[in-house]
Order: sequence, then structure tokens, then C-alpha cells
Amino acid sequence: MKRFRCDCGSQVFFDNDHCLSCGARLGFDPAVRELRPLAAAGDGVYTDRNGRAFRFCANGEDFGVCNWLRPAEQAQPLCFACQFNRTVPNQSLPGNDRRWRVLEEGKKRLFFTLMQLGLPLVSGW
Repeated sequence: MKRFRCDCGSQVFFDNDHCLSCGARLGFDPAVRELRPLAAAGDGVYTDRNGRAFRFCANGEDFGVCNWLRPAEQAQPLCFACQFNRTVPNQSLPGNDRRWRVLEEGKKRLFFTLMQLGLPLVSGW
């Protein structure tokens, strides 16, 4: 797995959504396969240090199970990886939130590896 660093210099990890040292909000940009420190720009939009605008995946915003980003102008509320989900666990059942988080963490690591290898990812849904 690739090593990531926050702008403060601290090491951050693939599943982090905040830097444990400085508290910066973090999001994974699948277009460049980088974990990015972000600044809130208002109305659910975040910007990176280069001024690029992002929104978090709806599954991250609504359920806390995803830290992947999507372009702010993208109409699709789900990130690239979550668009592959056909069914999600029933969130009204106890423990399913934790199970879904574990499932998503594994899926994101798989997608990261496949992208690093240059293999095509095509949704069948």
C-alpha cells in the first residue's frame, strides 16, 4: 500500500478521513490515487491545496463508510467505487453499519490495487 502524508507532514493512512496530528479533513481522490488534505469551501464543497473542488461520496456523508472524493460538479452523488454497489446492508439492523464499513474498506483497497496495476474497472450495473 502506498504511503500518504498530510500537508502538516504527518503520515496518514488510506482509510483516514482526518489527520490525527492536525485534524485536517482528508479524502481520497481516485483520479490521481492520492489522499488529499482538504479545506471546507461551503455548501458541502471542499478544496485541495491546488484549488480543485470536490464533494465527498454520499455514502461517506450519510453513513460514514467512504472517504473517497468526487468532482464537485459531478451530479452523481456516489464516488467511483460506490457506484459499483448493487445492494448495501440494511442500516436499521444493529451492527450492519460496522459490517458495511469493513466491507467498504476491503473493496476500496481492492479497487486501489487494481487501479495501481492499470486494470480496467467496469461496472456491470
